Amino acid sequence: MEEKQISLNGDWTLYYALEEPSLSDDLRALREKGECIPAQVPGNVELDLCRAGKEEDPFYADNLYRFRKYEFYRWQFERDFIAPEQDNCKWALVFEGLNTFAEIFVNDVKVGESHNSFIEHSFEVTGALKFGAVNHLTVRIRSALNVARGFDFPAMLRNDEFAMLRMPPSSFGWDIMGRFLSAGMWRGVSLQRMKPTRILEAYYTTLDISPDGDAELLVRYQYATDAPILQGFTMRVSGRSGDSSFSASAPAYFV
Repeated sequence: MEEKQISLNGDWTLYYALEEPSLSDDLRALREKGECIPAQVPGNVELDLCRAGKEEDPFYADNLYRFRKYEFYRWQFERDFIAPEQDNCKWALVFEGLNTFAEIFVNDVKVGESHNSFIEHSFEVTGALKFGAVNHLTVRIRSALNVARGFDFPAMLRNDEFAMLRMPPSSFGWDIMGRFLSAGMWRGVSLQRMKPTRILEAYYTTLDISPDGDAELLVRYQYATDAPILQGFTMRVSGRSGDSSFSASAPAYFV
């Protein structure tokens, strides 16, 4: 089957407001009460605020400290896109990098959520799409610090909230940069046709390296298929390191 992918990078609209108790979970709350600025994806909210003239360059003077208040804000990215004509295939929204506590809505129907900025997320959206028509995509990102308030922190951690959040530790302040508890889609977003048989996860590790340079590798994987019978599937792995290459295959017994 021909692969099909529709990029959703580029221009988005960003609504944002302080995540106070009176802020409703209704998607209309930020649209009606929040501020609104243009946004770019891939990107993050600090860049959007600066481009919109809401804040100055955080790396100049003491502008950095003006960004602390945004750690307690909610962010809502929105855009329209046209879905392809119905082709009896399943479709997924793929977020290559999503920071961090996000809920995904297609035409105001929730299709998934994320809690980890380090990994790719894929959400099947076939049932929520309007094929051959305009669709509305919303990505609502909650304040990571407010989410962390509900965690049970070991006493030894005290203020080290980054140890409990799947976010870059450097964003909490490091020798290489100031503290920016960012939010946004920091890598690409796309609508992709799902293959009937596909690898869901793969893990590689080196078990042993001999003195003459040979290596023993372990591969773990998970796959999914629409086939009614799990028979005749094969997993093939190949790789190259310098002038050396390898290829191996084995029957795939389990989904």
